[in-house]
Amino acid sequence: MLGARFTQGISRYPEVPTLDRSYLNQEYYTQLRVNLGENWILRSDFNWRIYGADAFQERTDVPLLGAGIERFFASKKMSLELSAFDLLNQNLGISRR
Repeated sequence: MLGARFTQGISRYPEVPTLDRSYLNQEYYTQLRVNLGENWILRSDFNWRIYGADAFQERTDVPLLGAGIERFFASKKMSLELSAFDLLNQNLGISRR
């Protein structure tokens, strides 16, 4: 799967119009899932989030990589999954100003 998402945000403050903000956030993503035989699934996902400079002091990019492997048991009625999130260690706290 491959995709993109765009979000437009608008904040209005009638009492103090200088605080009004409009911003565009972007997200691009891909997911890969591979069946390894009948009882194993390997997966990977990647998200690239872009927070526009109009909402922050500067543009902020956050790449997120995740991966996992899953094993099925008992005629696929049970499974065990090992997964990891933020393998690039880029999950940041975001604050707007």
